[in-house]
Amino acid sequence: SKATVSVLNCVQGAGRRPTSGSMEAAAAEKPKSMLQVRLHPLVVLNITDHFTRNKVTNGDGHTVVGVLLGAQAGRDIEIHTSFEMVVDRNPEGPERVAVDIAYLEGKKGRYSAVFPTYEVVGWYTTGTSLGADESAIHKVLMRYNESPLVLQMNPTPPKGCTSLPLQIYETVVQVVNDVPAYSFSRLNHTIESEESERISVDNVAHGTGCTSIATPLRLYRDALVMLQDRVAIVRAYLVDVRAQKIPMQHSLLRDISALCHKLPTQTSPQFQQAYAEEFSESMLIAYVGALTKTCTEVHSLVDKHGELHQLIRQINAR
Repeated sequence: SKATVSVLNCVQGAGRRPTSGSMEAAAAEKPKSMLQVRLHPLVVLNITDHFTRNKVTNGDGHTVVGVLLGAQAGRDIEIHTSFEMVVDRNPEGPERVAVDIAYLEGKKGRYSAVFPTYEVVGWYTTGTSLGADESAIHKVLMRYNESPLVLQMNPTPPKGCTSLPLQIYETVVQVVNDVPAYSFSRLNHTIESEESERISVDNVAHGTGCTSIATPLRLYRDALVMLQDRVAIVRAYLVDVRAQKIPMQHSLLRDISALCHKLPTQTSPQFQQAYAEEFSESMLIAYVGALTKTCTEVHSLVDKHGELHQLIRQINAR
C-alpha cells in the first residue's frame, strides 16, 4: 500500500448555511483553504472504537466527542492521535453541555509528557450535522487552540460509499454586528501512515489480533457442527426406515450398528474422568501458549518504553 493515500469525502457538502446560535456549518464543494491536513489511521480507529463502545454500553448510537492531537507547522497540520472527552449533555444550569475540564486537562498532560511536540489541533464528533451542542463544545476547545479543526465522521454511511465517511473543517471567524460568528469551511485531507500503523491496520482488518485460544476452539466448533449434521442424517434415515417410508438395507444398518458400538459409553465414570483430564490438559497447553506470547509482547513493550524515555531525556538535555 502507498504511504500516503488521498481520500475523497463520502458525505457530500452543501453550501455555507447558518444554524442556530453563533455557529455556522459550511461544506463547500471545492475547499479554497490553503491548509494541508494529514490524518493518521490511528485517529480513525480511535473514533470508531469510541463510538462502538458507547453504542454497546448505552444501547444507542449517541454522538461521541473527543480531542485531536497533532502538530502544526505553518499551514501544514498533521493529526497523529486522539482521546475521548467526558461530556454531560444534561447538566444542571443554563449550559447545553458540560465538558469535564479536569479529565481533559489530565489526559492532555499525560500525552504531553510522552509526546511533547503534540498539541491540541481540534476535536472530533460523530453524526451528519453540527448544532448548538457542538457549538458549546467548540468554544471549550478554543481555549487550547484559537482555530481548532473539527473532524466529523458519519457512523452510518450511505449505501455504496467506498471511501471514509468523514469530513474535516477549519474554523472561520466573522464579525457580524460586533458579535463574532463561527463557521466551518471544509478542508481537503490525506491519509498518511507509517509502517507500524499499516501493520496494525492490516491486523485489525484481517482479524489477526485474536488470541491463540480462539483458533483451535473455532476448529473444534466447526468439527462438532459437521458431526451434528452427519448424526442428523443417520437419525433421519433410521426414522424413515422404522416408519417404512424407505426400503430397509441390511448392509447399511450393520454399518450403522458397528459405528455405534465403537463410540465410548459417555455415562461411565471412567469416560467422564478421562474426558475431564484431556480437556484440562488441552486448555492448560493453550493458556501456557497464550501466556508465553503475552510475556513476549510485554517484554518488547517495556524495551520500547525504555528507549522512548531515553530519547525524551536526550531531547530535554539539549
